[in-house]
Amino acid sequence: MDTKITRSGIFAAVILLLVGLAFNTYGGWEPIFKLPGNTAGAVLLALIFSTLLSYIYFYWFNNFLPGTAVIRGALFGCLVWTFFLVLGGLSSFFKDAVYPQTNTSVIFLSLVLDVIWGSSLATFLESKS
Repeated sequence: MDTKITRSGIFAAVILLLVGLAFNTYGGWEPIFKLPGNTAGAVLLALIFSTLLSYIYFYWFNNFLPGTAVIRGALFGCLVWTFFLVLGGLSSFFKDAVYPQTNTSVIFLSLVLDVIWGSSLATFLESKS
C-alpha cells in the first residue's frame, strides 16, 4: 500500500465529512454512512471508502484526466457524483439520498460536495509532503 495515497484518501474523507456536515447532506455517500448505525462506524466507512476511491483515482484517472490537480480532482468528483446518480436511478438503496423528493437543492449540494472532495483528494496527492 502506498502511504501517500492512503493518507490523501483519509484527509479527503475528513474534508468530505466536514463539508457534508456544513451542507447537511452527504448525497450519494449517505446510504453507505448509515449502514453501521452509529457515528463511529460511519466515520470509519468514510475513511475506508474515500481511501479506496483515492487508489482508483491515482491508478486509473490521475493520468487520464486533463488539467491541474484541482481540475482533475474536480472532474473525478463529478464522475463519482454521476456514479451515485446512476446508482440512485437503479437502486432503491441509494434513491432517497440521491433524489430526495422534498429538497432538490440536495442534488446540487452533493455535486459541490463531490467536487470539493475530489479536488482536495487530488491536491493532497500532489502535495510534496
